[in-house]
Amino acid sequence: MRKIISIIAIAVVTITASYLILSNQKDLLVRSRIERAVRGSCGLPFFISDCSVSVLNTDLRVKDMVILNPANYQDKVMLEIAQIYADIDASTLLKRKHNLKDLRIDVREINIIKNKEGEFNLNSLTVVKASETSKKARDISQVEMPKINIESFELKVKKVTFKDYSQPLLPMVIEKEVNISERFENIDDPAYIVRMIL
Repeated sequence: MRKIISIIAIAVVTITASYLILSNQKDLLVRSRIERAVRGSCGLPFFISDCSVSVLNTDLRVKDMVILNPANYQDKVMLEIAQIYADIDASTLLKRKHNLKDLRIDVREINIIKNKEGEFNLNSLTVVKASETSKKARDISQVEMPKINIESFELKVKKVTFKDYSQPLLPMVIEKEVNISERFENIDDPAYIVRMIL
């Protein structure tokens, strides 16, 4: 009887440990792919508070992602994303091209800043630089962008703030609750997502 209990206990510990290791590895793999896509399309410092992928299915959840402005802007934050949700086709996780059945991005706030020199912070983004020079984002960032296909993409933007520091005394500040909610289909370029947000 003791042997059976010991075998069951070992099996439970092994399964639990395997689950935790697999879960952690999956999170790290997906997080690195997300970070590469953001680095390649934005080219700016960013932080992700939490990133998790369910082991039983392929639901991805990213919470509180922040993209920072370049150093020559007074405000630190360019973009605050409250949440990203994606339903990833598991059969494509280890392939070069990933298929996302559903992608939802909930943007809390976009800060559009004009500095004292009259330059806009959005022009610092790799995708904006690429569109101005007719190049691809990966050519400018030197980061190989992951290949993806997104079947359905939902974008929500809650608030946009504009600050103009090129004014002589105080900056002009305009804040607007925009509450945008739009859906797009069949997207195959991660940089296109950043352009749609902007």
